Amino acid sequence: MAATTNANRGLRLDDDDLGEAQPWVVTHRGLQYPGEVMVADTVNPDWVLPMDGDTSFRVVLYTVPRRVPAGQIRDPRITMEVLQRLEWLAVLAPGIAAARKYLDGMTFDAERGELRLARDSLAARAAPAGLLANPSLLDSIEAGFTQLRRDYGAAYAAHRVRCHDEAAALATRLENLRPRVAAVARLNDVPEFGGPLGSDVPGRFGDLVAFLKSCELGGADLALEDAPYCGLCSLSLDEKVPRQQAERIIADLDAALREYNRRLSSEAVTRILAHPTREQLDRFIDLMRVSDLTELANVLDERVVEFLCGFVSDGRPGKDAAL
Repeated sequence: MAATTNANRGLRLDDDDLGEAQPWVVTHRGLQYPGEVMVADTVNPDWVLPMDGDTSFRVVLYTVPRRVPAGQIRDPRITMEVLQRLEWLAVLAPGIAAARKYLDGMTFDAERGELRLARDSLAARAAPAGLLANPSLLDSIEAGFTQLRRDYGAAYAAHRVRCHDEAAALATRLENLRPRVAAVARLNDVPEFGGPLGSDVPGRFGDLVAFLKSCELGGADLALEDAPYCGLCSLSLDEKVPRQQAERIIADLDAALREYNRRLSSEAVTRILAHPTREQLDRFIDLMRVSDLTELANVLDERVVEFLCGFVSDGRPGKDAAL
């Protein structure tokens, strides 16, 4: 006699499948007998009633001790059993579920291929159906889980320290650039400067600063017993500091300031060549000394913007403005 399911799958033992009829086919002397198997932890009085249709049998397997008197079963094709193996598995189920949740929470970067392979192998062996078929796997699974948590924890702790150090250094660098970002935003609002440049830089800059993670939890206080990541910052093992993104933003910021420098210098040269007096030459030299907006960004407030606006519009400082 052989038994197969209609989809060639094993018996499902997950919590969501408890009490659900699972199609099962028994082949005996060349004939197939369709039936159903249920895994349950509670008694349903409907399961003892006579079966309708072409169902040849019903087997109810209880994961915990349950007693249903044989006299209450109304159909000889129905049987109910409490299997010691299922009972054993039911006792272990909470621990197995917690371990599988822990494994599912692990993340891996491209350098952690061996850890990923170990996790995938352990998760496959810890499947309830496999343990039900071969309970002797439990000891090796427990040992493997302990070793994997140790190896993963060491890799995660080192990764976390490195990421937070790099993020802190990048955050300091970006903070030093904040006046330049503000300068670009101010200049972009003044049409006299020839149209906005790097208009998306301030927004991208703000998003990047907000993305950088820090954590107040010291390395000695890091606990990975309940989850494979820091409970405070939730940094994952595959998460990296966005250095390339930062470099692109900084490059776009520098490009915008260089172009504004070029525009201002070009305007000054044009004015001097048109009126090459000594007074204009002296003024040109003074303006060139302050026309590097990269340095001027640190003091680029409304007064300075008003002065520059007046200069590029008609060659005179704005009203009530002076450098």
